[in-house]
Amino acid sequence: MFTLLMPRVIEANDIGIVSAYHLFTFQRISSAFRYNVISDLDYIIERKLSRNRHYRNALLPEGYNPKSVALAKALRAEVNLDEDYAATLLNRYVQEDFTCTIKPPPLDLHTVDDFFLGTKSGFCGHFASSFVFMMRAAGRGHPCTDRGWLLGG
Repeated sequence: MFTLLMPRVIEANDIGIVSAYHLFTFQRISSAFRYNVISDLDYIIERKLSRNRHYRNALLPEGYNPKSVALAKALRAEVNLDEDYAATLLNRYVQEDFTCTIKPPPLDLHTVDDFFLGTKSGFCGHFASSFVFMMRAAGRGHPCTDRGWLLGG
C-alpha cells in the first residue's frame, strides 16, 4: 500500500500510517483492493535535517557503481548550482530514451551503472534509486532519499 504524498485522510477502515510514513494494515491482503487517500500537498516532514539524518541520507555504499560515481562527479563539475546538476540528471532520463517497464532486464552487482549507463529500462524504483544515488555521488553531501515506489506485476 502506498500514497504519493503525505496522507492527510485515509478513507478506509483498518489502514494506518507507520513512523516511516508508509501505510499498513493488520488485515491479510490476498487480493487487490481499492482505498482512497487525500494527501497534504504542503506537508514538510522536516524543515531542517538533523545532523545525523543529513549524514545518513548523504552516504553511498563503498565500492559500488564506480562508473556512475565518476559520471556524477564530472557532471557536477560542469555546473555551478546544485539545482542545475539535478536538472542535468533529470534531462538525461528524457534525452537518452529511458523507458519504464514492468519487465526490466536483470541488473548485476553495480545496479546503477547497469541501469543508468546501460539498460535504461526499469521500474519507477530504478529511476528513483538511480537519481538518489547520482545526487549523493556528486560528492557535495546531498542528503537524498527515496521513500518507496510501485513495482509492476
